[in-house]
Order: sequence, then structure tokens, then C-alpha cells
Amino acid sequence: SAEVHRCFFRKFIRLICKHISKEHIKIPITNEEIRDCLNEYSLAGFPGCIGSVDCVHISWVNCPSMLKNLHNGKEGYTTIE
Repeated sequence: SAEVHRCFFRKFIRLICKHISKEHIKIPITNEEIRDCLNEYSLAGFPGCIGSVDCVHISWVNCPSMLKNLHNGKEGYTTIE
């Protein structure tokens, strides 16, 4: 559901902010930053988007078993795309 995705995304963003260097990644945190990102991406033709990532696949060791088939790709292991 949209609510589940929203909650997951917020938790995911918090974990990224905590564990990845702020020197390399700028993640919108405040409502103003999120609003600015939404506006920029909307103007670029991506309404609802607040950021993007490159195509690095990060291993997802603790992926729930019910999601493994959705996140197992060419790398041969479960990843967060």
C-alpha cells in the first residue's frame, strides 16, 4: 500500500543519512528541502520524485524471504537497487 511504501521510504532515508557520508550524498530532510526537490523533479517530468540514485546494487543480506524473488537480479544475490 502507499502507506507501507511511505513508512519504508522514511525509514530507509533515515538509515542512509545515518550510515552514508554526508560529503557524498545530499538527502532532502526538511519539508522545505523535500518541497524543493519535488518541484525540481516535477519540472523535469518526474512528478512525485524527490531524488535518484545511480545503478549501484547493494547487497541486502536480511531481505525478507517473501521479497527475495523481487530483488534477486543478474548479480546473483539479493540487492537493494
